[in-house]
Amino acid sequence: MADSSLMPALIGLAGTVAGTIMGFGGGLLTQLALEHRRQADARRTKKKEKLEELACELYAHEYWVYTLPNNVERGKDDIFTALAKLPPAPISKMLAISNVYFPELQEHIKIFSKQSAAHIHFIVRNGQQPFDASNKPFAQHIEAIKQLEDLIRSYAKRELQ
Repeated sequence: MADSSLMPALIGLAGTVAGTIMGFGGGLLTQLALEHRRQADARRTKKKEKLEELACELYAHEYWVYTLPNNVERGKDDIFTALAKLPPAPISKMLAISNVYFPELQEHIKIFSKQSAAHIHFIVRNGQQPFDASNKPFAQHIEAIKQLEDLIRSYAKRELQ
């Protein structure tokens, strides 16, 4: 008789244990899924912020190059002396951001850096030059800026919206 009254209790206990395990497992899986989603959202937000920072540094670099002729004494300054008078070029921060967050843009930023360097050398060597299409290094520099703007914009549309 003891066996027959013990059986329903064991079945009830087994059901309770199974329900507890399923409930705990379901809760755990839900929490893991939510945490994964939170981390993905945080990564996406960080990428948005860094892409915005990259764009800001592009424009800061453009301004930095425009102010360069005001800080160079033609014929007196070599490239190192001229650059030592200025704060660091924003291109270095652009390269750092692309290395960490946007490796797919890194090659384009390196190309921009080379074209920018050619323009900077031209300014240091020749002094103030017209900022128009007749100035080939300036025109190439502006074209490189436009290409980077387009790449940043298309990356934002493709990856972050």
